[in-house]
Amino acid sequence: MVVQSVRARSFTVPTDAPEEDGTLSWQSTTLVLAEIRVGKEVGIGFTYSAPACAAVIADLLAELVVGSDPLSPAAAWQRMRAAVRNVGYPGIAAGAISAIDVALWDLKAKLLGVSLATLLGRSTGAEGSPPTATASCNASWRSGCRRGFHA
Repeated sequence: MVVQSVRARSFTVPTDAPEEDGTLSWQSTTLVLAEIRVGKEVGIGFTYSAPACAAVIADLLAELVVGSDPLSPAAAWQRMRAAVRNVGYPGIAAGAISAIDVALWDLKAKLLGVSLATLLGRSTGAEGSPPTATASCNASWRSGCRRGFHA
């Protein structure tokens, strides 16, 4: 069993209204989607980046993943990381590697017939349910409020 194909696409989606984070404002968001196929299974990963990120996947990284063992995402990551040495790892290359890496882990979980959370060693909360980002944020918010922080 080997990876048969890697596909990368970018989608620019307009926001409902202008958005900003205090350092920049924008009116659209670009998502780069990586799809990796083995037989009928497709692993999906994405990153928020420029469309050039999809070109890095297609032109530089895909050939390193096609034909590789889909059950060894870490080995693929090492090859990809080494391949971007001369183009620069930070920024677009890191985003491209990230999208493929997530797609490979998603694919591995599907091939093994387990959830991605289980594959990655999900821990459970006190009631036996997985912890969520929302629960973590709520706990941090409550803690901050007790120390006098306010919105």
